[in-house]
Amino acid sequence: MSFELKIGLFWAAVIGIQWAIRRFPHSLPARWLMTWNGPFPTRGETRSRYYWRKTRFAIGWLLQIVAVAAALALIAKLSPELAESDAMLISMFALSLGFGMALLGGLLVALAALKAAVLGPNPQFTAAPTTRSAADSELNPPSESPR
Repeated sequence: MSFELKIGLFWAAVIGIQWAIRRFPHSLPARWLMTWNGPFPTRGETRSRYYWRKTRFAIGWLLQIVAVAAALALIAKLSPELAESDAMLISMFALSLGFGMALLGGLLVALAALKAAVLGPNPQFTAAPTTRSAADSELNPPSESPR
């Protein structure tokens, strides 16, 4: 199989998956792929406190990535033939990207929390945010209140 054909098949799969997610937004794979897994602000919480919780969330991801990379490094040390396998190289590459994103995301949110606490503005959240997505509102518009 030629390289161009592999690239074409990869992008066809990406576009097909995106189409399926958009076409069926309430399916289990779509919800699994597009769900926000981070913290939501709570009522009465200040912006800086919310950002500190997001920082802890990013640090949690960072520690998980380090633990998985350490386990893979141990496996590679114990089994040298696996160290050069494609699966190991791809996994370590993906983990390095995840590590960088978690590190930079955590640092950025920590700086935003520090800025909000020191320089402001540092408002309190007054209402819990809605979790309805744009797809939900198109498919299931809210019912009108009685007049």
